[in-house]
Amino acid sequence: MAAKERSMRLAPLASGLAICALVALWHTPASADGSWMDRSAIAPWNVLGAAVPKPPHAPASDLERCAGTVRQPETEVDRAVTAAGWKLFAAYQLFDGTAVVLGMGDADGMCRPDAYQGFVFVKGVFAGTLSPTPMDSRTDGALSAPSLFTPASFFVDFLRYAPSDPLCCASRTTVVQYRVEQRDGKPVVVPLEAETGKNGS
Repeated sequence: MAAKERSMRLAPLASGLAICALVALWHTPASADGSWMDRSAIAPWNVLGAAVPKPPHAPASDLERCAGTVRQPETEVDRAVTAAGWKLFAAYQLFDGTAVVLGMGDADGMCRPDAYQGFVFVKGVFAGTLSPTPMDSRTDGALSAPSLFTPASFFVDFLRYAPSDPLCCASRTTVVQYRVEQRDGKPVVVPLEAETGKNGS
């Protein structure tokens, strides 16, 4: 009888722990991985005519607390990103019809963007993302700065962390070159090549 009562008492606790584990899993950061930039030929991930992807998980309380860092939509492409569930941050870039917009799905304790992504639009049409997966601040493969040089060719800096690097300071940066290609009258972003170098060298 005592064993049965003990089991009945522990059942709610086990159920609660299971729910907590699921919640923790749901809010696990995107954990950016920059290994996709280390290959001699970068495998493309953008698909022609795809829709703007959704964030990897529902926004957590940190993003609500960091509402002051969120940029309000100003353009049609901004609204396309927010309609998919992202929160805008930082300034967007525009060069003769090609726009780069940054959106985050979450924020860390210091209101840095987490689960974030870069979105490319050409004359209002979604052309792809800048990374195959969402990124987190201060992790390997985190997007640092996009630079539009022409409407069809641009570069993006990604921070590269070695295992011994402090979170403040990545020891390397990888610069990825992209090209916007037109296929069947629709734009798609294609990564071309990557070059990695030490910071401060």
